[in-house]
Amino acid sequence: SLHGAACVPLEGGGLAAPSNCLLRPRDALASAASQLVPPELLLKASGKRFADASDFALGPVRGLGIEEFGFKHWMEVLSFRSSEWPDGIIGSVADKAETASAFFRPFFSWLEEELRHAEHAGETLESLWDLELFPSAAPRSAHNAPRLLRLRDGPILYDFCADLPDVWQQTLCSHGALRVLHPSVRGAVETGAERLISALLILQPSRALVAGLCAQWDLA
Repeated sequence: SLHGAACVPLEGGGLAAPSNCLLRPRDALASAASQLVPPELLLKASGKRFADASDFALGPVRGLGIEEFGFKHWMEVLSFRSSEWPDGIIGSVADKAETASAFFRPFFSWLEEELRHAEHAGETLESLWDLELFPSAAPRSAHNAPRLLRLRDGPILYDFCADLPDVWQQTLCSHGALRVLHPSVRGAVETGAERLISALLILQPSRALVAGLCAQWDLA
């Protein structure tokens, strides 16, 4: 049997057993998102490697049931933390303005499509609840505020309230009173993931909302 044999050609060279391999998705959006995952992180997070999907390379082993890289593998990658990846894949690109857009635009575009077509959208969304998925506008020097935001911890604002000075709100972010999306991510999701962002984040926060969040934080 070939199922346990190292017979599948890998991207970058080498061979591995079918059970240790993943195919990149056939869907164009999902395939583009899969390119964001460093091979070494995929291996650490799931114990798998990307197979070389060319017809020439995979021809002899196409019937061995190699899994396609999908949502459950993304959850493993997004959840993974180690000394090399202390803030995971999201944290590794959050503060890099030159690469943030190139990462977050295809990532959130894929995630929007995934949720739209999910058979059980509620369960799929629930699986995102505990993930540190959204980089924060709080400066890195702010020790009282998380760098990455989770949906389960309360409302996340897409941007600062337009009726209040940004500098005040930045200070509130630094203390953890406000949770606001990092500007590099805002620019990346303006096209391609509008419905996802409008469903998960507060797009136009009011003065009253900001005041209420600050009051909740002060009482906590």
